[in-house]
Amino acid sequence: NVHLVEMHADGFIEKAWADSYNKNQDLDCGQMSASESEADAARLSLEEMAGTFFLHFLAGGISLVVALFAIFQSNRTMASAESPEDSDIDTGSVHSTNHKDVDSKADISMVLSDLQRQIKLIREEQLEQRFLLEDNQFDGKNEIHRSTQF
Repeated sequence: NVHLVEMHADGFIEKAWADSYNKNQDLDCGQMSASESEADAARLSLEEMAGTFFLHFLAGGISLVVALFAIFQSNRTMASAESPEDSDIDTGSVHSTNHKDVDSKADISMVLSDLQRQIKLIREEQLEQRFLLEDNQFDGKNEIHRSTQF
């Protein structure tokens, strides 16, 4: 409150309100200074900016078409890679399995067996650690019991 009273006594509040009113009041064209009219003269109108807007929308449209074409092409190549080859169907030859599928199944089975082996080793290590911990706790109790007996 002390600061507010001091600002009111100094006239700061009245000056701040007056500045705010002057900044927000409507401007009269006759009162504009020369620097403001020069700034307004440097602004471009909508007709003068039409070429810039046209180029902007044209570039945006071209980029949209290119992006959609790239998405279409990637979907098309993925679909053709998943489907069997048409040339083998035309000649009447029959594929028993795809070589990529055989390789991937073999890779998956190798990874699976490796993971199972690692899980088994981890379980064995955990059991060994548990037994060692129990042995250490048991030995600690025996040592305390032995030291109290003598």
